Amino acid sequence: MKKRILVIILSFFLIGLSGCQSDRQESWEKQVFWGFDTWIEVTVPSSYSRLLPKVKTYVQQLDQEWNRFSSSSLISKINDSPSPCRVDKDTFHLIELSWKLKEKTGGFFHIGVASLVDLWGFSTRPRVPSPAEIEKALAELAEFSIVIDYQKQTVTVENGKIDLGGIAKGYLVDYIANFLRKEGVTKGLINAGGTVTGWGKKWKVGVTHPRQPELLGYIMVDGQVVSTSGDYFRYLEKEGKRYSHILNPFTGYPKDDFLSATVVAENGALADALSTAIMAGGWEALSSIRAEFPQVGIVLVEQEGIVYLSPSVQPYFTLSLPELELRDLL
Repeated sequence: MKKRILVIILSFFLIGLSGCQSDRQESWEKQVFWGFDTWIEVTVPSSYSRLLPKVKTYVQQLDQEWNRFSSSSLISKINDSPSPCRVDKDTFHLIELSWKLKEKTGGFFHIGVASLVDLWGFSTRPRVPSPAEIEKALAELAEFSIVIDYQKQTVTVENGKIDLGGIAKGYLVDYIANFLRKEGVTKGLINAGGTVTGWGKKWKVGVTHPRQPELLGYIMVDGQVVSTSGDYFRYLEKEGKRYSHILNPFTGYPKDDFLSATVVAENGALADALSTAIMAGGWEALSSIRAEFPQVGIVLVEQEGIVYLSPSVQPYFTLSLPELELRDLL
């Protein structure tokens, strides 16, 4: 699985660095880091290569703080503590944003699904839980809550545990991009396991085909963030059926309306969370999300291989596989 993810990531950058003659003549520096359970690639002009060790440090620090499987992480401390936990501003903002996005996505983006994800064993030994186990987990999830104290900058998790896996990579992309811009980097490219941003020029960001080892198309971006969630990154197959690791918080099971969902948004945290929510809730989630976020671009690949494009993404999307059927997302 890691090898396939790496191939996908490299394909993003082979497209991203193609362009006009002046871009090909410019000297670039690219480094690859492991963090957030994926490969993270950062590409900047060679004159700014001195900043890449700092980026690596940031990735390692945030990965450690937000990794709920590490007993020493801040998220583990929040999950295990019955009392309010004071947190740093980035963690506070990320949890606050995640909780707000739960409401804005109709509940389909939900950071309280940690126990449900563990039940399926996607991080250890994947299995299909029994209906009774699912029912019990959903009853517990219904009682989940987060208490946020803005004055004291504390967070309290009640009746469950949080998992930031559906938004953390997007927030990380924003974090790195903001740092590089503040340091004067006028153009660059970042890819964190399928969440990609490029700025300073028009970048081609590839959208991989969920069932074929090639790109189905690409999106032109300059400052926007593209996030793709799909059933091919991490999944379980049993008796010919594929179960994605992205779970519907209302049913306890993966939704199979789409093979992949790609979102183009103004920031990575939003793009990451919305692509996760669409995969979790399918067409039902899409209705709420489009009403709440009409400005985001959306590319969907349905089970039959049909590709749907929202009006806002159509001017920036180019299809690479002409045999695929394109439809307007109305």
